[in-house]
This record gives sequence, structure tokens and C-alpha cells, in this order.
Amino acid sequence: MLEPVLFLVFIDDLDQGIASNILKFADDTKIFKEVRDSIDCEALQRDLDNVVLWAQKWQMEFNIKKCKGMHVGRQNDCCEYYMGGSKLVEEILEKDLGVWISADTKCSQQCRYAVSKANKVLGTIKRTITYL
Repeated sequence: MLEPVLFLVFIDDLDQGIASNILKFADDTKIFKEVRDSIDCEALQRDLDNVVLWAQKWQMEFNIKKCKGMHVGRQNDCCEYYMGGSKLVEEILEKDLGVWISADTKCSQQCRYAVSKANKVLGTIKRTITYL
């Protein structure tokens, strides 16, 4: 199990020269920033461009089809972002590490998911146990 550790060492310098916040977990990378105006939009786009340049330098391309953008909150300019010349798909709901995150920051989808999963477990118990 040395590969995950070596991969993290390999991408350790990914956040150099990036002003936005960046989270790295295994092969999953998130860049985020509070965007209040067009200057913040440009700064975030510059950081995305820097990440793409880093990936090209190390011959480790991002799968742009899997890259997405999300505008969280109400007071957001909702700028369009690009990676490698392709526009990022904008999501309003995304599952990340088992947790549903929505653009309106409400947890209703996560609650629906938890209830659905609990009902499936209860159904399995009900079908397999003969005497309740």
C-alpha cells in the first residue's frame, strides 16, 4: 500500500502559487474560494489555470469531464470557470465522500439519503428474520 503515499508525495507541490483554498484526498482535488466580485472570479480562474499548467508540467492530466463547479450560497456572482479550455459543468448537488452537498447548503438531500438507506436495512432485517 505504498502507492497512495507516493501519490500524495508526488502531488504535494500542487498548491504552490495558488491563492485559493485547496483540499487533496487521494486522487481527489478541490479548489475553493469565497467569490464576492469579478476580481475574485478572475483569481479563482487563474488558480484553475495554474493547476492545469502544473498537471501538464508533470504529465498528469485532469479528467476535465469529471471536473465540476458549484456556486454555494445566495450572494454569488456565478461566474463560468474553465479548465484546459473546457467549461466546467455547474452542479447544484454533489456527493462528496459519502455526503451530499447542495448549492443552497440545505441538508435535505443528505437526510433523504440517510432515511432511504435506513429503510433498506430495515427491509433486509424484516425479510431475513422470521420471528420479530
